[in-house]
Amino acid sequence: MKEFLDKYLRGDRYLWGITLFFTLFSLVVVFSAVTNLRDNSTPTQYLWRHLGFIVTGLAVMWVAHAFAYRYHALFFAVAVWITIFLLFYAAFFTTGSAENTMEALNERVTNDRRWVRLFNTFTIQPALFAWIAFVGYAAHFFAINYQKKITRKRMMFFSLYFFLIVMLVVLANFSTAFLIFSSVVLLAFLAYFPMRYIFWAVGAIIAAFALFVLIAKAAPDLFPNRVDTWAKRIENYVAIIKPDMLTEEQREKVDDYQVERSKMAIAKGYWLGQGPGESTMKNFLPQSSSDFIYAILTEEYGMVGALFLMGLYVLLCYRIFLIAKNANSFFGKLLVLGFGAVIMLQAVVNMAVAVAFIPVTGQNLPFISNGGTSLITTYFMMGCILSVSAQPRKGEEMAKDMTIVETFEDMQKQYDKL
Repeated sequence: MKEFLDKYLRGDRYLWGITLFFTLFSLVVVFSAVTNLRDNSTPTQYLWRHLGFIVTGLAVMWVAHAFAYRYHALFFAVAVWITIFLLFYAAFFTTGSAENTMEALNERVTNDRRWVRLFNTFTIQPALFAWIAFVGYAAHFFAINYQKKITRKRMMFFSLYFFLIVMLVVLANFSTAFLIFSSVVLLAFLAYFPMRYIFWAVGAIIAAFALFVLIAKAAPDLFPNRVDTWAKRIENYVAIIKPDMLTEEQREKVDDYQVERSKMAIAKGYWLGQGPGESTMKNFLPQSSSDFIYAILTEEYGMVGALFLMGLYVLLCYRIFLIAKNANSFFGKLLVLGFGAVIMLQAVVNMAVAVAFIPVTGQNLPFISNGGTSLITTYFMMGCILSVSAQPRKGEEMAKDMTIVETFEDMQKQYDKL
């Protein structure tokens, strides 16, 4: 048995165990939470669909963990270009009506149409693919330029990719754009990247975003945007935590339906919960199987279950730090820290929204929430982390990180040996 595990399930055993528990728990919670979805599908059909996404995600994770992580740098370099194209296509060339007009486009963005249909068969959310692609690309970029003089050309291309991805994502999803921005900046600090470059890139994006908001307010029909939606969500949040800051007219317009139902679900859970499948608030809480699934699982499993799940994320974070510490190259270290930051940021944001700690956003709970793109990208990140953990550092000295060209040549040599 040990030989089988060592050969086919390499890497950190704790991560495999935590991932398996999250996977099984997700099936139970999603099956309960989807009963409020209003379409022709039954909960059982949703369960099979969710199981299909999980199986696909596990397969992606296994493939990602089976490849030496240094070869993933090639994937990230190509994926950045592909995701920029998909983001551009999603923002400007997919509409919810037959007319390709600005009015239809604004309507699509306002209704959270953040998807791209591929081969007229299935849809994906390109923002999530862009997030992991660019974090992986940034980890490699920071690693190969560590303690080296960075050429202006290299920095220009990196900044351009960063700028394009953040600004294209922000058109339809501010929270994801902000998290992409935050995770890359955090990774830059962890990589000891020169501060002047960090401040230059951050300043450029903040200035562009401010200009974007000003133009959107002055000419709302000029390009697709959700600025009014962001303002409304912030206003709703202020009304919940500081109602005295708003006028009576503003308070009358506040829409706190989701947050109030979420808080009611958590309050009904008490310590031990109502029991699996016994949630009643799932019938009234929109997005109960995705954005607000933490509130539903708290209602069903109580504060004990919610704290236990939170503890598993803390354990996951601890194992990720240990793997990063023992990585055999700087790229491996940054890749683990970057993907670990993505997973933990999503988890923290989802839980914080459920308890009304921050304004409502559209972030899923990693491994748990219903959603194909989110599950597959999360499993892929876990596969990359497992790949790094399967090749720990044997001494004090780290392996030299290869450029994209060197990585490609090394892959060709390995292929020729087969």
